[in-house]
Amino acid sequence: VTQTVRMTQVFVDITVLSIENPKNKRNILKTKAYTRVVLDGRTRQTGVITTDLASDPTLAWNQLLSFEIEPASIKDIPNMEVSVELMDKARIGSDTRLGKCSFSLKEFTLGEEAKEISHELDTGGNASFKVKIEKRTR
Repeated sequence: VTQTVRMTQVFVDITVLSIENPKNKRNILKTKAYTRVVLDGRTRQTGVITTDLASDPTLAWNQLLSFEIEPASIKDIPNMEVSVELMDKARIGSDTRLGKCSFSLKEFTLGEEAKEISHELDTGGNASFKVKIEKRTR
């Protein structure tokens, strides 16, 4: 007889909704934009959107990025910072950062409904996210 052990873990779910009116630093016709999100030393990124920012200034992902929090770090969640970078994927060489913002998790509580928030990028433009902290049993 095998016994299944069910574990409860805590996750921070960050849905990257959109970024409106970002600056096109490279002044090229098409950008291949993605966001890179860093929390507690771990990085996740959205898919790439290819668009002309001059004719369509809204980048819309609506993509969930989930971060599992180590048991020893759960008590530190209110002190954690989320760092978000809007990137332009380069065909050759390094990707270019188009903007950055960060926010603290102190305004979010374990088990609450997801909250939608907006933050301005350091280069202009507005980033929108949905954030939820929850326990899941596996």
